[in-house]
Amino acid sequence: LKLLEKWIDTHEAEIESALLQDLGKCAFEAFETEIMLVRSELKAMRRHLPLWQAGSIGLAPVVHFPATVRKVRNPHGRVLIMSPWNYPFLLTMDPLATAIAAVGGAAAATAVAEQEHQNDDPPAAAVTPGTVVTHSHYLR
Repeated sequence: LKLLEKWIDTHEAEIESALLQDLGKCAFEAFETEIMLVRSELKAMRRHLPLWQAGSIGLAPVVHFPATVRKVRNPHGRVLIMSPWNYPFLLTMDPLATAIAAVGGAAAATAVAEQEHQNDDPPAAAVTPGTVVTHSHYLR
């Protein structure tokens, strides 16, 4: 989540430029309706993530006395995000951040996508250009 927030900070001007070019949003509108909302969600997720990841202890049924129950959160699975065109940044990055927090990774298919790998670590998210063919392939 910190890397996603850092990526947003370093590419804010490019995001605003793309939103201006694609949707006609001025810099303030792009910041207010897209970037600021994603940043606030990331901040809230980072604040609450330890609580969400923590297990809990409960009571076992009486027939299993004196046992206790320990719930351990073990996320698994795959997440595919197919974003709409009208709010491309917000409605792609918000579910992407949620998926990274919940399962540790995701794949996003957007109208326009650019892959960046700046280090050798495995990426937490794969972003691919979304077309009808791509979406049909992912849905199989």
